Amino acid sequence: MRKLTTIAVAILAILALAIGPVAAQQNLTIGVAAIGLEHHWDITAFNSAVSKLKSMGVTVIGLDGERQTQKHIANLETLLQMKPDAIIIVLGYSDIMDPVMAKIKDAGIPIITCDFPTPYSDCNVASSNQQMGSMIAEKLAEDLGYEGNIVSFFRPGSPIAEARRAELQKVLDKYPGLKIVAEQPYITPGTVPDAMAKMESLLIANPRKGDIDAVWSLFDMPVIGAAMAVEAAGRAGQIGLYGIDGDPQALDLIKRGVMTATIMQSPDKIGEIAAESAVKLAQGESVPKEIMVDVTLITIDNVDQFIGK
Repeated sequence: MRKLTTIAVAILAILALAIGPVAAQQNLTIGVAAIGLEHHWDITAFNSAVSKLKSMGVTVIGLDGERQTQKHIANLETLLQMKPDAIIIVLGYSDIMDPVMAKIKDAGIPIITCDFPTPYSDCNVASSNQQMGSMIAEKLAEDLGYEGNIVSFFRPGSPIAEARRAELQKVLDKYPGLKIVAEQPYITPGTVPDAMAKMESLLIANPRKGDIDAVWSLFDMPVIGAAMAVEAAGRAGQIGLYGIDGDPQALDLIKRGVMTATIMQSPDKIGEIAAESAVKLAQGESVPKEIMVDVTLITIDNVDQFIGK
C-alpha cells in the first residue's frame, strides 16, 4: 500500500510540473499591436503571433494601427491602460514612438518587437536589415555589370529604412558607375497603386532603353507597383526590379520574368518566436535581447521552391 501511495504521489508531482506552465500561460494576457495589416509581411507576423499565443492558452488583445503612426501610438496607450503581462509590437518608428515606449517600460510591462529595433525592447525578433540590404544591393550591382541608372523607392524615418538604404549606399560608393537618377518616397496605405503611378510617370519621362536600368525598393510593395507599370509599358525584361520581403505577389512577378529578385523573410517564424518570447518574459524568464531569423535571396532560379509556402 505504501508503495502504491508513493507511486501516486510521484505521478501527481509529474502532472503538477506538466500542468503548471500551461495553467500559468492560460492566466496571461498579452497585447499584440501592429502598425498596420495592409501588407503581407505585417499580416503574417501579426497573425502568427496571435495564433501562437492562443495555442499556448494566452488571452490576446490584438490591435491594428491601420498604417497610421498616431493610431499605432494610441493603440499602445490603450494597451498600457489595460496592463497586460507583455506587449508585442509589430513594426514602428523609433523617435515618434519613444514617449509611449518609455511609459510602457516604466510600467514594468515586457516589450517584444518584431523588426523594430529600439532601446525600449526587451527582445527584438527580426531578420538582419543590414544583411538583406547588402544582399539585394550587391545582386542589383552584379546584374547591371556595376554600372547603370537606378530608381529608388525609399522614405526615411524608421531604423529598417535607414539600415537598408545605408547598405545600398555602400554599394553605390563602391561602384561609381551606378547612380540614382530618381528617388521616390512611398506612401502607406495605398503603397502599390501610388508606386505604380509614380513609375508610370518616370517611364514616360525616360522612354529610352538605358534611361532606367533598375528599380531598388526598400521593401516589396513599392517595387510590385513599379513592376506593374513596367509590364504595362511593355518594358519587362529591360529594367531590373529588386525588393525585400518575399511577398507572394513579388514571387509571382519573378516567376513571370517581370521582377528580378527579392529577399525572402519568414514573418511567420518572426511572429511565432515573438509570441514564445513574450510568454517567457511574462513568466519572469530571460530571453535574448535580439533573435535573428535567416533569409534567402529569391531569383528565377529558385522561386518555384518558395511559391505557395
